[in-house]
Amino acid sequence: MEPIEILKQFNSCYINIQAIAQNEHWLLLIAEKKIDSEAATHLADVLHYLGEAMGCVEEIVEVEINDEDPGFHSIIEELSAEIQPGIVGVKASDLCKKISFEMVDTTEEN
Repeated sequence: MEPIEILKQFNSCYINIQAIAQNEHWLLLIAEKKIDSEAATHLADVLHYLGEAMGCVEEIVEVEINDEDPGFHSIIEELSAEIQPGIVGVKASDLCKKISFEMVDTTEEN
């Protein structure tokens, strides 16, 4: 399995686990003490360590974009927006979604 495929699998796992951690039914199970409250801590730990592993793989993954391709230019034009007052650009997350690569910010608190 190539590093980019490993990273995609990690990304998928991260997104799925994060969805569970934020799910109202999961949070209700914890709040109602139907499961040990440590479960929330364990899930946060899993996300933390998975994010760490992703960071290790990200260091060796290279993504090449042919910026001379007309298709790339049309994508950039489509996604261009004012990202800050007076600055037009493309958000990395929007570009990743458009080219079907999900990007997860593992530095956010969960």
